[in-house]
Amino acid sequence: MTSPREALYGPAEIDDPATVDWLLGPSSVAWRIFTTPVVPLIGGLRTLAIEALHPHAMRGVVDHSDYLRRPLGRLQRTATYVAATALGTVEEAERAGRLVRSIHRHVRGHDPVTGRPYSADDPEAQVWVHLAQWYSYLVAHRIFVGDLAPEEEDRFVAEGVKVATLVGTPAEMVPSSVEEARDYFEEVKPRLCVTEGAVEAIAFVTGRRWPTTFQQAAVLPGTRMLGTAAIATIPPDLRRLMGVDRSRAIDAAEIAAVRAALPIGQRLAPILLRRVIGGSVGDAYFLRAYRLR
Repeated sequence: MTSPREALYGPAEIDDPATVDWLLGPSSVAWRIFTTPVVPLIGGLRTLAIEALHPHAMRGVVDHSDYLRRPLGRLQRTATYVAATALGTVEEAERAGRLVRSIHRHVRGHDPVTGRPYSADDPEAQVWVHLAQWYSYLVAHRIFVGDLAPEEEDRFVAEGVKVATLVGTPAEMVPSSVEEARDYFEEVKPRLCVTEGAVEAIAFVTGRRWPTTFQQAAVLPGTRMLGTAAIATIPPDLRRLMGVDRSRAIDAAEIAAVRAALPIGQRLAPILLRRVIGGSVGDAYFLRAYRLR
């Protein structure tokens, strides 16, 4: 049965994309990235590891979700939101944004690591969550596909500003080019750390967290393979902070294995989406985009 929350995410049936008012649309770089097999999954896992390094963002997740018990559920919810916004119509994207904003109103508390209050409505935290996520998809595509020109990468980052503003983030605070994104990450890096919640997130991505449900066990081989590939895309200094640093030879082997698997991934993409992202709602936007692009 579809829950009320899932119903809000449900995509419309569309036969002619030219007749639809899209937030970004089939001609966007975002559609090109998100309809590349496997890349959204690797980008999503990279997002979980990177995003967890921000103490306020991670504290909100720990205090206000079942993430520690069901980490796969968070990956699925994140994928559904990204698909509903990046691959959705204006109406679908705005609807998803309103839902997230309604949830964010209740996500607030005190962070024991920094000793400061946190809130999901804090624009600074919102920028971090958005860019850690959006840029992760770009990095995954750059490393495993590598077919975007520099101006196309800039265009993708700029497209993300539209997505960021859906939850109330001021557009002027959101980096809109690769250079601005890199400058932002350098500026915020001294404030990153590994909290108890971050340890759990990183363990899930690297496959070191023992599955606690049948669903987690069923997808463990796939998430472990894609998770180690995601780790290969993270800068060495952040990996050292995470405690998962490893040799360049291992990184090269992981990257080569995923690149070799991309042709197979193209054929298996619908199955992967259903097994890892999960459910008729979670994968419907991706599958619709595959069909329309």
